[in-house]
Amino acid sequence: MRILINALVHHGGIGTTSQALRAGVPQLIRPMGFDQYDNSDRAMRLGVALELLPKNYQVDNIIACIDRLIEDRNIRIRCSELARRTGYDGVPKTCDHILEALRS
Repeated sequence: MRILINALVHHGGIGTTSQALRAGVPQLIRPMGFDQYDNSDRAMRLGVALELLPKNYQVDNIIACIDRLIEDRNIRIRCSELARRTGYDGVPKTCDHILEALRS
């Protein structure tokens, strides 16, 4: 069994941003302060994220961004490329470990 995460919505902290990059998951980032704006900018330049600033963080905008993250083939390809470069396949491996533990 494999679980597919279509998109991750988060604040742009370095931990969440880096783990999403490693997992190959498109990101919608709503930065709030500190390094989050820089992290969001870098993820957007990598082609794996969209950003919504606080003044634009409204339901219609959120839905439009998530739809684009899910449907845009170029974003998905770029996420996969970067995840492959890290050699990390975390979501499927985690699911396999959970299923293995449940069986035993």
